[in-house]
Amino acid sequence: MVERDLDSVVASLRELTARMTSERREADRRAGLAPRDGEERRGVERRAGTGERRDPGERPGPGPGPDTPAAPLSAGRQAALQRLMAAVEANFGIRPSPAVERKLERALRPLTDDALGQWVEGLLALPASHSEWTSCVESLTVHETYFNRDKEMLATLKHQVLFGLIEHKRERGGGRIRIWSAGCSTGEETYSVTMLLLESLREVGLARLGAFGDLEVVPPWNIEVLGTDLSGQAIRAARHATYADFGLGSFRDLGATERRYFEPAPHPGGVRQTEHYRVLECVRRFVRFERHNLVLDAPPLRDVDLVLCRNVLIYFDDPVKRRVQASLADALAPRGVLVMGGVDVLLVADRFDQNVGSGGTWYVKR
Repeated sequence: MVERDLDSVVASLRELTARMTSERREADRRAGLAPRDGEERRGVERRAGTGERRDPGERPGPGPGPDTPAAPLSAGRQAALQRLMAAVEANFGIRPSPAVERKLERALRPLTDDALGQWVEGLLALPASHSEWTSCVESLTVHETYFNRDKEMLATLKHQVLFGLIEHKRERGGGRIRIWSAGCSTGEETYSVTMLLLESLREVGLARLGAFGDLEVVPPWNIEVLGTDLSGQAIRAARHATYADFGLGSFRDLGATERRYFEPAPHPGGVRQTEHYRVLECVRRFVRFERHNLVLDAPPLRDVDLVLCRNVLIYFDDPVKRRVQASLADALAPRGVLVMGGVDVLLVADRFDQNVGSGGTWYVKR
């Protein structure tokens, strides 16, 4: 596709998504549910249209809820959605399912059948790396996470993986510890494992309090932690490193030890409705975030000591899971460790040795 044609497709897509957003806003206004500042998201990214809930005060959009039977779809609309889902699976590994299809239909409900057909045709003409594809896929995935999620697994990670990794490096004169958090969402897991590693290093005398009370790694040791996610919005939130403290939010399971790694922060919108806290710079300086497609992209790092890929593979079918797990193995250094979600099954068993602890399973690259 020549550049002029691509620009034309993008312009048409943006006109359609702008119309969809305008129609949704008008429906909100009529229903008395006008969006608050910062609640609206571009195109199909809008959370109220997908049923996602990020904040206890966030209100769902108008129309049928997730449990309300949807009206039968026209043949043309069903065909357009099926073409879109096939492309989503091919480009991003998200397998079609009734739940995913319902999310997609809710997100695109404001479009008429003709407008939807045009939108899908335009989207299919774009490369998978284009931001319009990202907007679409973000409406199908859930970004809910929190600090110290799965404490039992984190305890196993600290005592049976990180301490062993530190000792292995120590025997070789120290050096860099490299971690990849794949599918990191808004960064809570990535920061959690960084805090865990810093505490582990402190306990063995390889990190210490600096002049300003910050925890510093003792030279020549160094930490490199990369968090990646398909969602550009999630990556932006992770880089900002500021989180709201409400009942079932990011801090729901945070202990006193980890709370010392945060400082009060102003509310992102300028109005303090809930308390917000930012990850301290002494943690942030070891962490960076990038957009990355686990299905299509090569590993962003090599010679990684630890890869976390939890609550991501549930979206994929087995052939895609196998391909992604092989890519994760390629990223690991010899004897590097892979940690997946509790329900994930290893499909590249020839590349790993399995270990089981009280908090879960981890895999050591052969």
